[in-house]
Amino acid sequence: GANSGNGLASLREVNSTNLVGEGTLAYKKTFNDNHNLDVVVGYSYQETKGDGTQLSQTNLLSDALGVNMIGIGDPASLQVSVFEGGDNIRSYFGRVNYDFAKKYFITGVFRRDGSALFSQGEPWGNFPSGAVAWRISEEDFLKDSSTLNELKVRAEWGVVGNNAIPGLETVGRSQLSFNGQSFVITPNALGNPNLTWETTTTTNFGVDFGLFNNRISGSFDLYKKVTDDLFLRTTVPAPTIDGSLLINA
Repeated sequence: GANSGNGLASLREVNSTNLVGEGTLAYKKTFNDNHNLDVVVGYSYQETKGDGTQLSQTNLLSDALGVNMIGIGDPASLQVSVFEGGDNIRSYFGRVNYDFAKKYFITGVFRRDGSALFSQGEPWGNFPSGAVAWRISEEDFLKDSSTLNELKVRAEWGVVGNNAIPGLETVGRSQLSFNGQSFVITPNALGNPNLTWETTTTTNFGVDFGLFNNRISGSFDLYKKVTDDLFLRTTVPAPTIDGSLLINA
């Protein structure tokens, strides 16, 4: 995009790509009419890249000249911002679902994710989860009830990871001028080689119910969520590039 005004011209160009690939294997089987097993394993890869350049210059001969006239303003005011970032995530995952007669349910999930954002620190994170449930409404003493047609209690526990942060180090504004003066590139953020995944652990107990042929239905849940290694930007004593550092708190 481009804009001009008040003797300012600017030009910004951004390129981005996103590549995703995933493969899974599934197995599903019923044993002796009542034992139901469903297994899935897989691998996925996702890569994102982005880069761009922004040029700006002030003190043009005329506001009307606009972006096409970059280079004819004040040479000392020509500024170049170069930015580049991206991530690739490799994931191994598996899930097992088992139920007996649609009354008792067990689920287990495991993920192992590796992010290039943490390549200097600990890129891999392990994220397990599991759940059990009992559909009481399928038991003989409730199966023929005309009032309570759905009642299920469940317990769940799991860990999820978060890597939604900017790149560990980015390149910021650089000053470019003519007449043989130097072109300087400086990072605008400090990288942290110890940075790793932020994780959230959730423990949950719930009840699902349905009354009068599910004309009235709902759920109650009691849960606790705890986040560890929280992403936090903290102050770094001077002298530094930007005075702050992203850490796991």
